[in-house]
Amino acid sequence: MSCLFQWMFFLLGFFGFDEFGVDERLWNGLRKGRGSEQDNAHHDADKNRDHRRNEHRQGMSRHYTVGVKILSRRFQRLVSVVSASEEIDKFRKVITMGSMSLSDIPQEQDGHLDRYLHHLLVERGCSSHTIDSYNRDLRRFLNFLATVRGKCFTHADREDILGFLEALRERGLSAPTIARCMTAIRGFVRFAVAQGVLAADPTFNLQISPGRHALPTFLSMEEVCQLLNISKGMGPVAERDDAMIELLYATGMRVSELVTLEQLALNLELGYLIATGKGSKQRVIPMGEVALEKVKGYLERARPHLLGTARSGLLFLTRQGRGVTRQAFWRLLRRHAKAAGIHRPIWPHAIRHSFATHLLAGGADLRIVQSLLGHADISTTQVYTHIERGHLKHLHRTLHPRG
Repeated sequence: MSCLFQWMFFLLGFFGFDEFGVDERLWNGLRKGRGSEQDNAHHDADKNRDHRRNEHRQGMSRHYTVGVKILSRRFQRLVSVVSASEEIDKFRKVITMGSMSLSDIPQEQDGHLDRYLHHLLVERGCSSHTIDSYNRDLRRFLNFLATVRGKCFTHADREDILGFLEALRERGLSAPTIARCMTAIRGFVRFAVAQGVLAADPTFNLQISPGRHALPTFLSMEEVCQLLNISKGMGPVAERDDAMIELLYATGMRVSELVTLEQLALNLELGYLIATGKGSKQRVIPMGEVALEKVKGYLERARPHLLGTARSGLLFLTRQGRGVTRQAFWRLLRRHAKAAGIHRPIWPHAIRHSFATHLLAGGADLRIVQSLLGHADISTTQVYTHIERGHLKHLHRTLHPRG
């Protein structure tokens, strides 16, 4: 019991009387009660000791109850402030379509959307980037229904969806972006049908052209060698950059997988790592000897200096001991590529495309490349075979005497 009182005295003394709404009479009462508890140890056992102790315990119990209630009310106020702040931040993120604000979305429709996004996060295991994209696309759609069509989501039909897609085309959005919006709408509608919100699926048998996808951009083997062999400078940051770029090409990871890679995901003895991709799916990827040696050197020499007194489980860190962001890695990759003499635009995904293209050019099996890249559908991996065929045709036209 005395330990509890000591903690309560510490909290009240640290935050002050006004912070908890405690006046000095309550404080003096608590201190007086505590002092009387200590004085009781010096009283003679013959002078009604049991009676005094009972009265004292009852008084202290009342003071203790008041103190706990005050602390409880203070905690509830803090929780309320945090919740209100989160709600404010949520509604500050206003996405517009033309001159139409998302504040025009009815609250009921907003509730349907929140439940669907929660389903994607908890049950489907979608990443935060996927949920942000779906949230943006579906809010555009709901806003279009409310402001242009004057309809609620539960009364939307096939013509409304086609009208929304046509509005996106008129705004100049690309075919892949429109196809992504259609995918978000289709998933939202199917979820609403499964939940009994909609009686029928207006997207049934509704197909749109995804447009012509451009072939992935990749670096030649000579350009990759220039990028990997160029000196990144001296010091912990330079050694980190060198290890990150080498590991990205050696594994073909997505940049989001690279910057969120944890140190515990590495097996340096066997030379592989466990990458966590889309939908929290994990896959095992070998690192290769060169990348393994550079990662070991980074862990031994550079990472301790970058970590400092901070605590982080991420593999690659900044000078502040925090994780490297995707945007920061994009900037450092462009800087090193320019220093290596690569003047055309380059981005992290081009390194992933180069990894897959060079594997297939070396005779790797398509299924193996699919597994290393973490593609759920092999048709996604097949695009690299078109790149390689184009490269072979170019070589044939250039080198064959009758090409």
